[in-house]
Amino acid sequence: MQSIRVLSTGTGEQRGALALSKLSHTFLAPLKSGDKFVLKVKVSESSAARIFFEHYIYKLPNNEPILEAKSVVVLLGKNYRPVRMPTEVKSKLRQLMMHQEAAQRLLIMLCLLLPRC
Repeated sequence: MQSIRVLSTGTGEQRGALALSKLSHTFLAPLKSGDKFVLKVKVSESSAARIFFEHYIYKLPNNEPILEAKSVVVLLGKNYRPVRMPTEVKSKLRQLMMHQEAAQRLLIMLCLLLPRC
């Protein structure tokens, strides 16, 4: 989100905070010590006050599905209550969703933080 400057501030603007309001996940297979995997996250939808994400973990090298998850994030105002997203944020989220291929460049190659890695 920071990379597309959704929450960046200019002079005189108040910075918002994000809060995870819902998370559901399904484990499909285990990972073992030393396994390498890919984490893919994409913005699947947005509403006036929420951003919906999909998360996937695939084991390398054969891209075996390990985990599927969905999460909902809300923008909090200065009193830490959910607020509607500013027009600028909604516009940038639409751009991100329309250019999902560009967002996929944000794939993160991770290795479990275990001694064998």
